[in-house]
Amino acid sequence: LAFVQVDRESVLQNGVSNTPSQPPIPQQNSSGSDSTNDGMDVDDANSPIQEKAKEKWAECTWFDSPREASEYLARVHWLPDGTVAAQWQNRAQNVSVLTRLDIPRRKIRTLLTERSESWINLHHMFKVLPEAVHPDDCIPTEKQIPPMSNPLPSGSFSFLYASERSGYQHLYLYTFVPGIHGEQ
Repeated sequence: LAFVQVDRESVLQNGVSNTPSQPPIPQQNSSGSDSTNDGMDVDDANSPIQEKAKEKWAECTWFDSPREASEYLARVHWLPDGTVAAQWQNRAQNVSVLTRLDIPRRKIRTLLTERSESWINLHHMFKVLPEAVHPDDCIPTEKQIPPMSNPLPSGSFSFLYASERSGYQHLYLYTFVPGIHGEQ
């Protein structure tokens, strides 16, 4: 069970004026244009019932949001190895960070970061493939940096992810290999 805890202490109620001829408009919550949502954490309670998690609060594994994109948790996906992929975006919506939350090891790693001069469109184009794809299976190269064993080690997985970084939306193939780039 994974859940998000959001600190709403700094959330302001914005009143919207109504006229007698219009139906009432509910109060809107806002953290303000100059504030961040530093109170957002992602957790794995290791329990199928959230109430049980509250009883065992000390056993929860908490992860902080990435510094570059801490204001908005956009998407969450389970990965084949039992870890969690979380896509975050900053308030200006011009930085998107895809992270891997390794719950048993209590580690967070950045899988990829996208930056834009204007904004980054959110999408649902994230798909984990049934088998890891070795780079040699796509375009054989003489030299790989970093070198990768073939077959890939256990725990490797590949995923498709969309990006508009070229000005057009394309699908990109990524392969996560444990032990490469700082025990990712």
